[in-house]
Amino acid sequence: MIKKLLWVGFATFLFIACGGDNRHAAPSSLHFDVESTKVCTQAGKNRFVYDVFKDSYYWADEVTDDINLSAYDDENSLIDAIKNSKDRFSFVLDLKDYESVFESGENKGFGFLARMVPEGDKYIFNVMFVYPGSPAFNAGVIRSDKVLSDELVADNNGTATRTFHLENSAGVKRDVNITEAAYAINNIANVSILDVDQKKVGYFVFQSFVGGYTLTQLDNLFRKFKTAQISDLILDLRYNGGGELNVAAHLGTLIGGENVQKHIFQNHRFNPKYAQYDFSTYFESDISQSLNLKRVFIITTQESASASESLINALRASDNHMEVITIGEHTFGKPYGMYTLSYCDKVLFPIHISNENSDGVGHYVDGLAPTCQARDNITVNFADLREDSLAEALYYIEHHRCSKGSE
Repeated sequence: MIKKLLWVGFATFLFIACGGDNRHAAPSSLHFDVESTKVCTQAGKNRFVYDVFKDSYYWADEVTDDINLSAYDDENSLIDAIKNSKDRFSFVLDLKDYESVFESGENKGFGFLARMVPEGDKYIFNVMFVYPGSPAFNAGVIRSDKVLSDELVADNNGTATRTFHLENSAGVKRDVNITEAAYAINNIANVSILDVDQKKVGYFVFQSFVGGYTLTQLDNLFRKFKTAQISDLILDLRYNGGGELNVAAHLGTLIGGENVQKHIFQNHRFNPKYAQYDFSTYFESDISQSLNLKRVFIITTQESASASESLINALRASDNHMEVITIGEHTFGKPYGMYTLSYCDKVLFPIHISNENSDGVGHYVDGLAPTCQARDNITVNFADLREDSLAEALYYIEHHRCSKGSE
């Protein structure tokens, strides 16, 4: 029933896949008392979810005894009624959706994220992120494009084709037809090597901490960075809502190398009933592809959550003697982890664990404050030197401080 340990923020479960190794798992003896239900009526599902929350949920001792389980038509409504006030994360997902993303590493859709922004007396959508290899990517959609309007062209058994009326940052309008399709999740985007103050600075957008193929993609990327002899790295986690902890520790090892090698990544705490399972995860021992950097710049927003925050917090531990300079906004605030529990045709994601770095720093429920403040400027593309967060990071590299007014 226990499938894997995940560090996921808000709705970003859509961008997670599988992966892991023994160094980044809880003890193999881990066993929760509540077994998966075989009673798959709504009453049976509600009972299972409630029993889990009374047993292995991190705040189990605070879950109410005064509850009418029959009053809830679905498990997510029940979770909303019984979860702790600090819990913005626990949820239930259909098994088929879990398998399509977590197991296969695929998304399906148009392949871009957009944010509603005011323009004059109306609202429009601005493209924030385009998934590499997605239908939108292949149609030439980029971050900074405005979506003025769209309409349905065709619907073929639930697969939609829509015409999107776009306007680029130069004011040029165009129409593109995009059909929904499945596409492989590639969470590394907009890789650049920038020349700044006679230094080579690596930059890339990292969208989610997934396993398997992403570990290989990170290794290949850092091999290129190492060959290019970059002296600084800007890691863009602004929309990265989490993923698997082993990927975060792997990325941290690639960044810090000998500075973090075999050090504690994080310590993890269960509720008092399961305290015997408390455990630690570690940075890796293999540093052959690592950059051995003494500092790293990380771009964050309120959508940077969970494993993104774990990476920042872990690298900042005093044992590592590293400087972690964050640029942008406060992060989301999720110092917790969850085990996925399967039952019937569903997968339950309850909070099971709190985490802290080797200095005992954790509980950042209000997020991690940025070193230098900067806005997420979605009117220009990633890696564009005019983009506010990237520009602030480059300013710090040149001047060794935040720009005036961004402290």
